[in-house]
Amino acid sequence: MKRFLAQIVMPCLLMVSMASAATRVAIVTTETHPDLMAAIELAETACSGEPGMELLDRRFIESALREQTASLSGVLSASQGVAIGKLLDAQVLMILQQPDPQKPADIVVFEAETGIRLADGALPEEALSQQAAFLKTLMDQALRKKNNTDHATRTLSLLAVQNVDLPRSQDYFAQSIAYLVERNLIRSPAIALLERERLDALNAERGLHGGRLENNLLPSVCIWELEVRRGAAEQEIRLFIRATDVEGKTLGEAVVLGPAHAADLAERLQGELVRLLQLEAPPKTTDRKAEARRFQREAEIQAQHKRMGPALRAAEAALALDPANTDAMASLAEYRMAQAKAIPGTNGSMFASSALDLLFTLKAKHIKSKADENLFYYLNWYPDLIELRSRYRSYLGIADTPSGVQSADDRWLM
Repeated sequence: MKRFLAQIVMPCLLMVSMASAATRVAIVTTETHPDLMAAIELAETACSGEPGMELLDRRFIESALREQTASLSGVLSASQGVAIGKLLDAQVLMILQQPDPQKPADIVVFEAETGIRLADGALPEEALSQQAAFLKTLMDQALRKKNNTDHATRTLSLLAVQNVDLPRSQDYFAQSIAYLVERNLIRSPAIALLERERLDALNAERGLHGGRLENNLLPSVCIWELEVRRGAAEQEIRLFIRATDVEGKTLGEAVVLGPAHAADLAERLQGELVRLLQLEAPPKTTDRKAEARRFQREAEIQAQHKRMGPALRAAEAALALDPANTDAMASLAEYRMAQAKAIPGTNGSMFASSALDLLFTLKAKHIKSKADENLFYYLNWYPDLIELRSRYRSYLGIADTPSGVQSADDRWLM
C-alpha cells in the first residue's frame, strides 16, 4: 500500500507551474429555477472580469450538457466531476444542484483534472446579490487552492474508516464521524479533499502518461485513516487516527476519547488532525441546524438512487448535528430498516433494532415513520427474532404473549 500511494504522487513533484495561464472555469447546473439561474448569471458577470480566470460561455456549457443530464443526477462524485470537466475542457468545475426549488441549492467545486474537491457549500437563502457574491467567494477560494502558488494548500485523502468492535449497525455512525470532519475541513482556505477512489484512477493515469502527472496539488497529499472502537468507560468511544505522507512515512498518530456523539467526536478529531498535520483550521460552524439540513438533503438524494450506504452516512451526520430534528430521525429509521432488509442474519437484525430505538423516541413525540410499517413486515419475515419482536410489541403497547406480533390493525396502540 505504501508503495502504491507513493507511485501515485511522487512523479508529480516534477511539475510545471501553470500560474501564469488563465484557468478555464465552468459553472454548471441542469436546473432551470429562475431564481437560481439569476444568481448564477450575476456570479458569472462578477467572475468574467477576473484576471487569471477564463469563464466558459453558458450557451456552450448548456449545449455540451444537453444529453448529459443523467450524469448530473444524484449526489455528484469526483469521478463524475472529472468526466464533465473533460467534456467541457474545463480545469475547475462549479456544480450547483437544486432538485427542490423550495430548498437551498448545494454546491461543489472540483479540480476537473484530478477530481480533487476544492470547496463546497449551500447557497444562502438571501438576496440574489448576496447569493452571487457567495458563489464568487467560493470560486475565488477554490482557485487559490488549485493554483497553490505558495504551497500552502494541503490535500487530504481518507484511506479507510474501520469499525473495530462496535455492532455492525454502527458502521455508518463511525463513517459519519470522518464525514463530518471532511465536510468541515473543506471550509479551510488551505485544505482540499481527494476521494479514495480517485487515488486508484490517478495511479492508472500516471501509468498512461509514462509515470508523470503535472499538478499543483497532488504533491501535498496527506493520507489519513480512522479506527473506531469502544472506550474503557461505558458509552465512551475511542478514536485512533494515523496520518502518513504519500511515501507511507508516518506524520503523526493520536487517540481521541469522548461520548458516543458523532458531532462532538468529529470536533475533537478535527482538532487532532489540524495539530498533527499543522493545517490551517477552518472557521467554526455557526449554524449546525443548517448544515444538518444539507446532510439530510444529501441523504434523501442518495436514498432515491438506492445508495443506502451513503444515505445512512449522511443521515447519521444530519442527526448528529441536530439531535432534535424529528424529520432526520424518521428518515434515519427508514434507512436503517432498508439496510436491515438488505442484509440477512444477525447484522440485519441489528439495523432493525437500531431503527426501533429511533421509533421509540418518535412515538414519544407522536410522530410516525415508514420504518414502523417496514419493521412490522420485517418481523413477520423473521419470526425467530424473539427479543426484537418483544421490544416491538412493547413499542406498540401490546401485551407480550407467545402469539407474537398481531395484525397491522394493532399498530400504534397507545
